[in-house]
Amino acid sequence: MTSLDSALKSVLDDERRRAAYSNHLKKIFAHENFDFYFAVEGFKQASAARKKEVAKEIYDKFISDDAEFALGDVDLAVRESISEDLDNPPSKMFDGLQRRCFMVMAHSTIQRFLEEESQIAKASSSGSSPPSSSSSSSSPSSSSSSSSSHVDGGEIHSTSLVARLVELIVEVYQRISGQENEAKSGDTSA
Repeated sequence: MTSLDSALKSVLDDERRRAAYSNHLKKIFAHENFDFYFAVEGFKQASAARKKEVAKEIYDKFISDDAEFALGDVDLAVRESISEDLDNPPSKMFDGLQRRCFMVMAHSTIQRFLEEESQIAKASSSGSSPPSSSSSSSSPSSSSSSSSSHVDGGEIHSTSLVARLVELIVEVYQRISGQENEAKSGDTSA
């Protein structure tokens, strides 16, 4: 098990951190592997009477050709094998895909989450807010959508990544526009 695998397992085993990681994945539109992983955990714990129904729900939501939250690159043979097992689902029918989803999360999203979590913890321990570009700008659009992240009573709150990106784009645009205007006014005075 790599250090990222261990880090992911630690996050998934801790209810508070798992909820924060879930929110992080929603912000970056990468929630399907997480949802699938825990849907399979629910399938494993389902009563024998409900296994067929839960297996079908998982298949429809994540694996079928027209799945709402389709897992990327599910091999056709795997998809067909699972489809054939839906009438009498074995308890380990999703294990291979669940392991794959774990690996995808461990190697594509957990590092960014841990970095964000660390920044929030540092800001919290220093008594300040994490850095925000909106404090240096006076434009109405950036002040009305300022980005903030903080820890409050053990829960992590963070604004949307998209809103933060918009702030940064507006700030860069304003700086570029200001530099162009300075250059033009310098050219006309020469």
